[in-house]
Amino acid sequence: MENEELLTARQLTSSMQINNFEERLRSILNTTTESVILADLQGIILVANETFAQRLGKRIDEIIGMCIYDLFLPKLPNLRKVRFDEVVQTRSPIHFEDRWNGIRLDNLIYPVFDAQGKVARFAVFSRDITEHQQAEESLKQSEEKFHQFAEHIRELFWMYDPILGITKNIINHKQAEEAVRKLNEELGITVAERTIYLGSAIEKLQQEIVRRKQVEDALRATQERFQYLIASNPAIIYSCHPDGDYPTTFVSENSKDILGYTTQEWLADPKFWVNRIHPEDAPRIFANLSPLFEEGRDIHEYRFLHKNGTYRWLRDEAKLVRDEAGCPLEMIGSIVDISPQKHIEQELQASQQKYKTLFEILPIGVSITDKVGNIIEANPASEEILEILGVQQNHLVDRTNKGGKETRRLEDKGNKVLCTNTTQYQQQIIRPDGKPIVASEFACKRALKENKTIQNVEMGVVKPEQETTWLSVTAAPIPLKDYGVAIAYVDITERKKVERMKDEFLAIASHELRTPLTSLRGSLGLLATERLGNLTEQGQQLLEFALLDTERLVRLVNDILDLKRLKFGKNVITPSICQTLELIEQVMQVMQPIADYAGVKLSVARISTPVLADRDRIIQVLTNLLNNAIKFSPPGSTVWLSAEPGEIRETRETFPIPNSQFPNILFKVKDQGRGIPSDQLEKIFEPFRQVNVSDSPQKEGTGLGLAICRSIVQQHGGRIWVESTPGVGSIFYFTLAMSPEKSL
Repeated sequence: MENEELLTARQLTSSMQINNFEERLRSILNTTTESVILADLQGIILVANETFAQRLGKRIDEIIGMCIYDLFLPKLPNLRKVRFDEVVQTRSPIHFEDRWNGIRLDNLIYPVFDAQGKVARFAVFSRDITEHQQAEESLKQSEEKFHQFAEHIRELFWMYDPILGITKNIINHKQAEEAVRKLNEELGITVAERTIYLGSAIEKLQQEIVRRKQVEDALRATQERFQYLIASNPAIIYSCHPDGDYPTTFVSENSKDILGYTTQEWLADPKFWVNRIHPEDAPRIFANLSPLFEEGRDIHEYRFLHKNGTYRWLRDEAKLVRDEAGCPLEMIGSIVDISPQKHIEQELQASQQKYKTLFEILPIGVSITDKVGNIIEANPASEEILEILGVQQNHLVDRTNKGGKETRRLEDKGNKVLCTNTTQYQQQIIRPDGKPIVASEFACKRALKENKTIQNVEMGVVKPEQETTWLSVTAAPIPLKDYGVAIAYVDITERKKVERMKDEFLAIASHELRTPLTSLRGSLGLLATERLGNLTEQGQQLLEFALLDTERLVRLVNDILDLKRLKFGKNVITPSICQTLELIEQVMQVMQPIADYAGVKLSVARISTPVLADRDRIIQVLTNLLNNAIKFSPPGSTVWLSAEPGEIRETRETFPIPNSQFPNILFKVKDQGRGIPSDQLEKIFEPFRQVNVSDSPQKEGTGLGLAICRSIVQQHGGRIWVESTPGVGSIFYFTLAMSPEKSL
């Protein structure tokens, strides 16, 4: 708006300068007795003074616009045209005399140049020298008569000169010559003075013409810039009266593109703006105009009727213009179509409302933290869990946001739940194996550090003289400023109870089954020796089936018991310094015949590096992994086994990264089997889980092998994971710590 005011001021100043220039030009031209005209290159008269008008017997306004050539006798225009052409070619003024309507004229034609130095106008000055010419001719005749008398009469005589209006006493010829000489000198001085005066007037006229041309050019450029700014501005620029129905006095042409209405439609109806504001918005707009009259500015957002019948959201920023007395003079402003932004705002509000509703009714506890781990928001379902974790119930308060909806936040910003490394939490929270959990294992801590979602981290909250509460925690980073992570808590205490009951039942059942199974296997073995008599061929086959199933049941019972001991942290691991080469060779002795029988090639990379491990348990892990690789590989394919020094890698596993103080050995078992679907990469390490591929026959197995492998590796402080590409194959990895002797 300030630019518009400055532009208006400049326009008024330019207009005043032009008016002053015209007034000065008029005064200069009308004070001279010479005829003065200004014409363009086609001879069209642009300026004329009173002397020229009187000479033609016309008014000045009748002369302006006429062609100068039409005012002369038939022969004279051509002569004048020649003169004008000469001025253009020579770029210099010319001086000549001619006759017009019986008048003898002394003429001067001056070129007038534009800003580029080109001849753009002619300034013509004409002086009536008829009387002066007649005086010169009379004087010439008198001189001739005087010479005639002087030659014949030497007497004193009187002569009256009617042309000069004086009586002279001519005594002799020399006196006459002296009188003529003085008269010529006076006439020359008069002509010189008039010429100087005319030259000065012409110079002033040229300066005024140049100044006026500059003002006109500046005004034209300013107007062009103003029109360009108005046309290219995305906002509608307007002005209106500051009272009544606020009738529009000006509106930019882009209103047709934005709202469909032409400028004429806006200006024709005094109630145009008032009648098109949405009925629900009009009372609010007209009731809140006081800031405009008090502060001089105001901004409103409202709906306005488009010409196509729909309503558009507009942002109207208005400014009040006052006169010198401080009275409201005019309102000027700009209107911007904000319908797209309003649509986005409405969608965002709807989305926020859905989020808040879902947040409030979720049956699982959800809380949100800031960047340093302070819980800043929590839903009702999380109150009980947060209380278990040490956050008091009275720390949760209801706060009202702008929309009137309630959100639950923590009043005490000092409560850093599951995000601190305080001794308090280390003592109270344990891992599934019963060991205290460290801060780096918290789901929210890992999510913040690794910038990814950490799922299903199980932890137990132990309180004195109370039952342990088990939680499954998932945390995901929030990519917003001042936000940390979103944490979901699920109370899995009941599930843990059921699992423990199941484990105890399996353990008891396994112990109870081991004795009769041992007896059964012994009895069947005795029958197989035929010491108790020979069996028929059919009986022998049935006996072999019974032996195989009995041995399978024995392996299953042993696996269940092993898994139970490993899961509950029983002392089943006895680490010692082992050579990787010896471990691999011992495994190959067992697995090579199985691979040969399956038509699978075994490729082994042997290195001799000491590791700190339980020999039998690591052989059990390698045997299990190789057995699975051979089992799921087609004949003619290759299975690779290797061990090499390496760092612990990122995995899809959710168990914590061990803080081993020694370097690691990385074991790899690679196959060319069918591969494992991505959604089963984590599940296959759970008990009784097998890869489920619809078009692949189910392989024989208990589904406990990989679960036992994971437990054994974790008992060693290592990690185990798998990477797989369906149709290409899988690679199983696990790590063991090098022995202290080797690391030193």
